[in-house]
Amino acid sequence: MSWQLICIIVLIISVIQTEANRVLQLNPIMLNFWRSLFATIVLSLILFSPDLNTSMPFILSGLLTGVVSALLSTTIFHLSKQYGSKIAALSTQTNTLIIFFMWLPFDWNNFIASPLHSVSVTICVLIGVGASYFLSRSPLIRRPLKILFLLSIVISISVIIGKRVLPENISMNDLLFYSFIIMATQTFVSAGAMWVKAYSFSLTPRMLKGSFGLGCVVLIGCPLSWLAIVATPNPAYFHAILMTIPIILLIYHKLFKIDDYIPLIPSIILTFSMMLLAYIS
Repeated sequence: MSWQLICIIVLIISVIQTEANRVLQLNPIMLNFWRSLFATIVLSLILFSPDLNTSMPFILSGLLTGVVSALLSTTIFHLSKQYGSKIAALSTQTNTLIIFFMWLPFDWNNFIASPLHSVSVTICVLIGVGASYFLSRSPLIRRPLKILFLLSIVISISVIIGKRVLPENISMNDLLFYSFIIMATQTFVSAGAMWVKAYSFSLTPRMLKGSFGLGCVVLIGCPLSWLAIVATPNPAYFHAILMTIPIILLIYHKLFKIDDYIPLIPSIILTFSMMLLAYIS
């Protein structure tokens, strides 16, 4: 299976996950805890497999990814609930930009080989920054954008580390084990947040339905996401494909006449400028 096809599958999964809490309207921390717990229990079966990668870099990378993924997932659930799913999806644009430039030191010779290529990249970056400026001018979404930008920095670091740590020929067992580490860490982080905020660990029928559905989604999405990141020449390519989430949501919302808050023109310009950036690179 090509990495492009894997990315398209993950794109569909990401659209579902981003849109979910706009509909469910559940507590973001509790939702992430229960869906992560469900996924962790299922993925724990991989612990019975022999010859798993238990090296320190592998484990630490999974733990770091789990922590930042818990923060990002909870934030996306919160933003989707409060502002709408297209706002929550804006993190993909920032991730792509940051990951692209963070990966440059590992691919510097190819980057500077063509002056035309370098100029094209610079133009795309300037267009993307300009579109981001017009997005941030809206007082309604300025605060969410700041939150997503800060989270994008740490999630981008975890992606780069994961790309460096995971081998290109990673086995399915190790991929599932890595996903187990991520989801188990998310479960503990979310449980800690629930304990600090004195949230009840009771499971309502609505929470059960939502967390079970999203738990099934993440069981597929988490391993496939890392399989795509490992397979792509540049991890930014994976996130560039995910940048079409706002466009898909825009079409979906227009078809079903769902109101949201994101300015249309700047979001489209930002999305396509970042997609072009990944394409020409």
